Amino acid sequence: CEAGKYKISLGSYDCTLCARDTYGETLGAESPTSCTDCPAYSESLSGSTSVLDCLCSPGYGYYNDSCHACQSGKFKIRPANAVCEDPYGIGEGCYVDGNLSIACFNGPSGVSVLVKDSDTLVVVSEVGNHVLRYINAITLQVGTLAGNGYVGYADGEARSAMFNHPVAVATSPDQSLVLVADGFNHRIRSFNVSNSSVSTLAGDGGAGLKDGIGTSAKFDFPSALCFFADGLKVAVTDMYNNKIRIIDLLDRQVTTLSTIGNPAFRPDFVYPAGIAITTGICPSWFRGDVSAFVTDQYRSEVVEVDLSDGTVRQRRSMGNVLCLDGSRRQVRYAILAIVAAVDDEDDDGDDAHRK
Repeated sequence: CEAGKYKISLGSYDCTLCARDTYGETLGAESPTSCTDCPAYSESLSGSTSVLDCLCSPGYGYYNDSCHACQSGKFKIRPANAVCEDPYGIGEGCYVDGNLSIACFNGPSGVSVLVKDSDTLVVVSEVGNHVLRYINAITLQVGTLAGNGYVGYADGEARSAMFNHPVAVATSPDQSLVLVADGFNHRIRSFNVSNSSVSTLAGDGGAGLKDGIGTSAKFDFPSALCFFADGLKVAVTDMYNNKIRIIDLLDRQVTTLSTIGNPAFRPDFVYPAGIAITTGICPSWFRGDVSAFVTDQYRSEVVEVDLSDGTVRQRRSMGNVLCLDGSRRQVRYAILAIVAAVDDEDDDGDDAHRK
């Protein structure tokens, strides 16, 4: 019998084809057990002779050498080892790890730098694939830090964890944690660097506005987050609540910052989308113990707010990007993003920049 067939008894009759969704590689096979099942979520025709004949089923795309369910907003109508299609033609996001030259992403949204052992990793939150990816800045290898690629909510071992639109990430000053603004799960998630596990820091999963401890608190699409310089607190832009929330990492207490305006500057936000804290590298004109800049997306403004008392210091409507130059003497505003200066603690004017 040829590959893809078998014959179980004596007699002058034809060999039997391996069943659908299996394949047979053995010549002269004498049992249907010689036919191997296709991998999960794939299918084949009767008589297939190789695992390469097993194609991802309709509704499943081919990523990282296996078949995965098409993400929300995409489809695949026929068996094929191909990515799911975008009905709007916006672009083919995909999910491939490996060398940076071949890797691809689907909706990369937030970035943060993590120094782990001797490696410098650029951590990327990916809203289309619902995972955290990393780019090794030394080897230029791309890999998956956390998440299994499916929409959902699950804590545990990093690669088994599930996210829903992880929109932003922030690394703790001591490099022990990567916090995640898990947008449509309405939670703040935590990746523990030492044991590669994911847990929930705050949020009960329901959209709302409620202060409290840990998972008793509520958010409505946390969109960005930033550590205070001492690493003991985190500021979160709670986008659809139009608030800034503060999380104390010692007791996981979540509070809402009460902002204070003045005749020149209104105190409120409409869709606060991003935040950067400037403690420790501030020019003399910064006021307050902890100054932060928040992008007010709806109004196209950058807002300076003192996180120690909630005072709104200034609002600039010349776009949505803050730029601090290396001399620490000039502030310029452009388009949507936050650019933070990294002070190397001397005055030689060679401070690094990160965007």
